Amino acid sequence: MSYKDLFDRHYHLIGKSHNKVRNLKVAIAGLGGSGSTAATAIVKMGFTNIILSDFDIVEPVNVANQSYNHDQVGKKKTEALKENLLKINPFIKITLFEGISEKNVDEFVKNADIVIDAMDSYRAKVILSRALKRHKKWCIHISSYGWRASLTCIPPTKSYEELFSLPSLGRPISEVSDEEFAEHRKKIVKIIGKNMYPKNIFKELAKLKHPLFNLYPSGMLSGILAAFETYKFAIGKKNKMIVIPRFLKIDLMFNKYQLSNFKSKIKNKK
Repeated sequence: MSYKDLFDRHYHLIGKSHNKVRNLKVAIAGLGGSGSTAATAIVKMGFTNIILSDFDIVEPVNVANQSYNHDQVGKKKTEALKENLLKINPFIKITLFEGISEKNVDEFVKNADIVIDAMDSYRAKVILSRALKRHKKWCIHISSYGWRASLTCIPPTKSYEELFSLPSLGRPISEVSDEEFAEHRKKIVKIIGKNMYPKNIFKELAKLKHPLFNLYPSGMLSGILAAFETYKFAIGKKNKMIVIPRFLKIDLMFNKYQLSNFKSKIKNKK
């Protein structure tokens, strides 16, 4: 079996442009429901240079919502996902990182052509966002919550911080407290969880220690959407990408597909 055997139909679809897919270096930060699905979809689409980052281990609850198996519980997510991806395509090269920090973020970003941000941590997202701007790299931001999924692509001239009006904007990250991030998340949860989350879990979701509770289809959907935006980027179709201020939101329960211009509703205290 060869790489060409695996992706023969892809070559029939886009011809030699598939070589651009094969050679693009894709980094994925956060290997939960959205990130692990994005990685799986990217490998199935023929990308062979993958960079993965997560600090967590596989827990029983992850098996139902993420791309892991019950016999991988207790393993590092990076190692478990690498194992699964190599079973799909043994010709891929995978580089692993232990989460995102100020110490490793530049190495993580500079070796990638494009980055998918599927992390939960505000602090890590800010650190990544600033590195992306320094290294002039594109980012695909995805999120899943309840039965909803969202996506936007951020060019090197913009940042995640600016898009969501984070309290860290214009400040050293060390000066921003977890309480400030938690207050911001509390406001976000009220907006994105409206008419979906039960009232009794809003307080729990506002805490930074909890990811946004979601069903598997929403995480899978956001991951697949990210993989296809990466595909557009690889074959030179940037003009077809969903780029800020455009923002895609999908509600699976109420059959809503909304592509609109995003404007943050969050106001930070000065």
